[in-house]
Amino acid sequence: MKRIFPILLSFLLAAAFTSHAQNLDYPQRSWLKDNAYTIHTDETMSRASWEYIVPHITDKRIVLIGEFTHGAKEISGLRNDLVRFLHEQLGFNTILFESGTGELAVVDVNRKQLNATQMTLGFFGGWRTKENRELMEYVKAANISVAGFDVQRTGNSFKQLLKTNAGKYNMDTTFCSGLEDRYGIIQRELADKKAVYDSVRAKTVQLIADYQQAYSLLSGNKSGNFSREFLLTRRTITNRIRFLEYMLRFVKDKNWNSRWVARDSAMADNIRWLADSIYKNEKLVVVGHNYHIAKSNEHLTVMGEVLHTYYPTGMYSLGVFAGSGAYADNSGKETKMLPPDSIHTDLKHIIAQLKGFTNYLHIPEKNVNGTEWLHQYITVNDTFIDPGGSNKMILAKQFDGLLLLKKASPPDP
Repeated sequence: MKRIFPILLSFLLAAAFTSHAQNLDYPQRSWLKDNAYTIHTDETMSRASWEYIVPHITDKRIVLIGEFTHGAKEISGLRNDLVRFLHEQLGFNTILFESGTGELAVVDVNRKQLNATQMTLGFFGGWRTKENRELMEYVKAANISVAGFDVQRTGNSFKQLLKTNAGKYNMDTTFCSGLEDRYGIIQRELADKKAVYDSVRAKTVQLIADYQQAYSLLSGNKSGNFSREFLLTRRTITNRIRFLEYMLRFVKDKNWNSRWVARDSAMADNIRWLADSIYKNEKLVVVGHNYHIAKSNEHLTVMGEVLHTYYPTGMYSLGVFAGSGAYADNSGKETKMLPPDSIHTDLKHIIAQLKGFTNYLHIPEKNVNGTEWLHQYITVNDTFIDPGGSNKMILAKQFDGLLLLKKASPPDP
């Protein structure tokens, strides 16, 4: 009997913690009932009610749509649905993706000749899915412009675009093609965990210098009005240089924080450049990971935070999360989502309280009764929050609104 009592006590305490975490108090449940709007009633996501979001984005030029992982079918389907609504009802005509600038430039320039599968080749591997092929079919049919804002390369297609522009201005096309071939080799070497600074420094510095030479030649051989294709080519060269510089620093100092900040800073600069130089009069949809599109991050400066300083009233950031299921990680491996936190309030507890399959929440600026969980630390697993592996965030600081799905699953290939 003495041995049974401690076991029973432990069980009761664990049950109490679980019950406390899962059962939200009355003000929270009441606020959710009044402010959580159902977008899709069931997992078929066949009928959508996006009108609830309109009052919050009608005066915004930039809407940022996040995802807790790059590998979830329902997240991509939700995004596709919202993109259609934004285009057809609110006049958003350009989508900026977390993909390479040069690679998406090729897609945009040639989209009339490309099929949906070919258009997804501008994305990184994890986004070359059925759902993204469906989005590209819509992009082509609706004549929507696409561009990439990532400083990283996400394919090999830019080589031909660079060679074409070089040929127009009497540059050595073999030299320009060779730049991209060398970049691919050095990119892999810099990303190798065993990379040694002294062994990669000289060849990386030389490649940077050669890209700078190509940029100067392109700039010197052209005057007057620049075509979009030409401007995107030069911007991609700038991105190649910037990537090589911060990756070389990383090989030397192994500072993950600096590497993440450098990438997000470069992506923010790319979006600003695209918004102010290429798509001056367009309303933009930005698609990327929650980490990048967030308005702030407690640990590091992120892309959305930089953008928010330039467009403080002109952008709306939507964090997207799921409550259960599975997803594909960046290597394509299926990963089951963790169960809700049994002690602390978990975002999954909130999602479990909602009625619809997809629900939208606008986050109030002030902490009113029932919204404490939005303005305090809450457990959020199954996503990248910072290089330190954190699993808690203050949602009100990071996003303007939330899209919450009941369940996720790996994408269709």
